[in-house]
Amino acid sequence: MRGATRAERITGVDKVSVSYSYLPKLRFDPYLPITKGQILEVQASLVLGAPSSFFRFDDAPDYMQQTLESTIYQLHTGVDHVFGKERHARAREQMHEIIRKAYYTFKDGSVHDGRSLGFELEDLIRDTKP
Repeated sequence: MRGATRAERITGVDKVSVSYSYLPKLRFDPYLPITKGQILEVQASLVLGAPSSFFRFDDAPDYMQQTLESTIYQLHTGVDHVFGKERHARAREQMHEIIRKAYYTFKDGSVHDGRSLGFELEDLIRDTKP
């Protein structure tokens, strides 16, 4: 996959089903979940840490710390990879919409509503067979 992005090379997804243009450009390549369980781990970190209380690594520079934006990016790429089949099109679209809504809800400062969307995403992920 010459010329492909890191996410495309790792996940094998040639094209993403959603535009991430609403997210600011990240200065590093974040962890990319490639299994349903890994997506649920990232979703849990969103619910527990958003918008600004993510676990911090003392030895990593600030720009490499987990943020709301990097977590949202991880969720989008994980959903595209794990639920990339045609039969998942409707569920994948719903997941991306919930992720997008959660991002804007957290950015607006409504932590409770953002966490509720995170739990809604968890239910949808659990109910969708990869």
